[in-house]
Amino acid sequence: MAVARSIPTPIFDVLSSRVESPVFFVEPGEIAQVQAFGFACRKAKLSESERSVPQIATLEQVMFKEAIKDVATTVMQGSCACTKLYNKATEILATEPVMLCGNCVQISASNNHLLINTPGAYRFVLNDVTALTNVQVFIRTFTHNEFTWDSSLFIGERL
Repeated sequence: MAVARSIPTPIFDVLSSRVESPVFFVEPGEIAQVQAFGFACRKAKLSESERSVPQIATLEQVMFKEAIKDVATTVMQGSCACTKLYNKATEILATEPVMLCGNCVQISASNNHLLINTPGAYRFVLNDVTALTNVQVFIRTFTHNEFTWDSSLFIGERL
């Protein structure tokens, strides 16, 4: 599965079976646009003692034991260079939620659009297994020149 410039690539769709999305890469000079559909306003409660919280997907940064150049390969599809997504890449060294001003970066029913311009490896993790097959999340990549610049929308501008 590849992230192609300006073509939506699903990272969660009706066939998704894991709460972790495939790992995707944002290259230097790229902007990743994330669009989410189908999030419920409330997570399914497993017990009555559980708090009622929104259904969300948290953005995680991912670091691999091997260098990124060994993991992220670029393939040519026609005239488009596309960065691969990985379900089971090389061994993961560390993961951590992406934080801004003390808050996790998340997508949900109330926040269904995200722009990422900080280079690195990322994935989303759903907080509710019942979201699988209902939630759809797509990613597209653009260069800075292809995208209208409004720095208040980018997570990389606040780091």
